[in-house]
Amino acid sequence: MQVTLCLNSTKPESKTLKKLLARADKTSKWPSQIQAYAHLLDLPDLTFPAAAPLHAAAWEVAGETCFWMHADPVSLTTDQNHAFLTDVVSLTDDEITELLLDINQFLFSDDCVLFAPQSNQWLLNLPQATGMTTTPLQEVLGSDIAEKLPVGANQIHWRRLFTELQMLLYTHPVNEARRKRQLPTVDALWFWGAGPQCSLNSSDWTQIFTNEDQIKGICYLSDTPQDNVPQHCDKITPMEFPDEKYLVFLPESISSAELEENWAKPLWNGLKQKKIQELDILEEGQMYHLNRKKLWRWWR
Repeated sequence: MQVTLCLNSTKPESKTLKKLLARADKTSKWPSQIQAYAHLLDLPDLTFPAAAPLHAAAWEVAGETCFWMHADPVSLTTDQNHAFLTDVVSLTDDEITELLLDINQFLFSDDCVLFAPQSNQWLLNLPQATGMTTTPLQEVLGSDIAEKLPVGANQIHWRRLFTELQMLLYTHPVNEARRKRQLPTVDALWFWGAGPQCSLNSSDWTQIFTNEDQIKGICYLSDTPQDNVPQHCDKITPMEFPDEKYLVFLPESISSAELEENWAKPLWNGLKQKKIQELDILEEGQMYHLNRKKLWRWWR
């Protein structure tokens, strides 16, 4: 059995993991962790597809077309000359239902349909490609939105739609009720991550374990079995077939103790006991390779 473990950029400390990396051989090297992820997932040109279609696949949202774009509910703070995107707003099911009804009526003439698969992450199904470059939401939080609005051939249309939706939302009963309760209001819908949902190459991974929705979307589009990352490596290593290949993307939330006790030590023991034949570890774009024989490099 082969296991490939991908460490996030904020990897906590682990004594056993340091031993594994010290005794491993360095193999492939990529300029960035994200390019390494793209290679492991067999993505064309080592680039991830747009976020919105991947999220639509991961969340099993079905639209009339294959074109998707995020339209996330956000709060804005304004002064005389600037508007700052301050927060993403999570709403109740009743609030979402009421807002979507009126917004979709407004969008009807544009042949767009808005879905709310998550309380604070919404998706627009589009009749065609937008022809624009957009800025991811996380890059705009806390910033002036003026220079981060959509840019491209259709920017006039989408900037006008952005403003018209602001006007609709300002007087909407949902926002009026939230103001009375001193809750954040939905002041705008932030457009980003637009692209088509496409088919991807079939993967030879037996299973991929990830908590990231974009990677789950890639698994869905490439017809690759996937599941959430288990709390303990032992949920993976009991597999009995030597030709099985497992890819694990550890979450950012993992603690030093969890990394040490639930992953590094069991992987060490799995190699030692021949439950695992090959172990690859990806850290900051560098791949390390181990097998049982390499564990005995005690001088390293």
